[in-house]
Amino acid sequence: MMKIVELNNEYFEKIKKKWSYYPQHKVGLQLYYKGSYFFIPITSQKKEYNGPSRVNQTKYVQINDKNGTLLIRNYIYTDFHFSEPLEKSKTVESEIISLKSKSEEIIKKLKFQINYSRGRLDKEKKKMFEEFYKEKFNPSKNQMFAKRYMREAMTSMSIIEKVNSYEETIDIMIDYKCFGKQGSYEVETINRLKMAWERLEYTLAEKIDSDYVIETNRIIAQHQAAVIGKFRDGENSVSGEFVIPVPNLEKIRRLLEKTIYPTIDVALDVFYSIILNQWFFDGNKRTAFLITNKILINNGFGILLILKDEQEEFEKLLYKCYAERGIKSKEKFIKFLKEECIKVYL
Repeated sequence: MMKIVELNNEYFEKIKKKWSYYPQHKVGLQLYYKGSYFFIPITSQKKEYNGPSRVNQTKYVQINDKNGTLLIRNYIYTDFHFSEPLEKSKTVESEIISLKSKSEEIIKKLKFQINYSRGRLDKEKKKMFEEFYKEKFNPSKNQMFAKRYMREAMTSMSIIEKVNSYEETIDIMIDYKCFGKQGSYEVETINRLKMAWERLEYTLAEKIDSDYVIETNRIIAQHQAAVIGKFRDGENSVSGEFVIPVPNLEKIRRLLEKTIYPTIDVALDVFYSIILNQWFFDGNKRTAFLITNKILINNGFGILLILKDEQEEFEKLLYKCYAERGIKSKEKFIKFLKEECIKVYL
């Protein structure tokens, strides 16, 4: 995935202070490659560091005939939190089209430059990014946030799944008390909610891909689903009323790729798709809830909770989404989630 972005001022100043030769502007290409975000500055010259050697030839990629050069040598590690996409314009759009057409060349030259500077320089770039990341976006804070609101999250998942006597069972689970009259199915459901949430706490920074989502569902639904460990490959129904076709795996893959550049809207699109398209035979709402909250919490957006007062409206809007399968019903559902159900706690 590629975007033309402008770097965060503070991070840019840190880079210039470290390397005086760095281009004196903060606009460039941001791309995701092998688990890391990279930023490559755009220069005003058509070619820089051109020469006969292979090293010199891999230091730049010309964007097009008019608009300058990517200076591959000056790649740095970055994160989507530390940049802003440039506003769309004819120039920006033409440049990104040109760059995407040269993606293989860019990746090849980036890989060469990384390997070429694997020693001190690459380590310095990684260290500078990691220090800035920890200073400005402390991952341990997000983990503590998730831990602090485990009870509320388990309550919310129990509400949307209509688990009986969930409040008492959750208290017992969290406080390690003895079970009384709770049924074994109810206890196991709550237990698996706790297991899944604890996994979320310790994997907040992990990439969300098909394997991650499938494993989340496996934990959630192992005690109730006839088939686990894969996306649904047969027809399913909701309450015997709505028949849901087999989910499109390519659409799932494309949607999960969007979580590389997460926003609240991306998180809620994932929530909507898992539930409405029934990615799995069982446990779709709980799986959607966990994956969505992983995105929200890890990026400091808040936490999605469906409280008792919101349950009726949630169910009404969700029913309309199943019945109508239209843009308007989806927009109303997403608007409700965004405005009423995402809580920003301290």
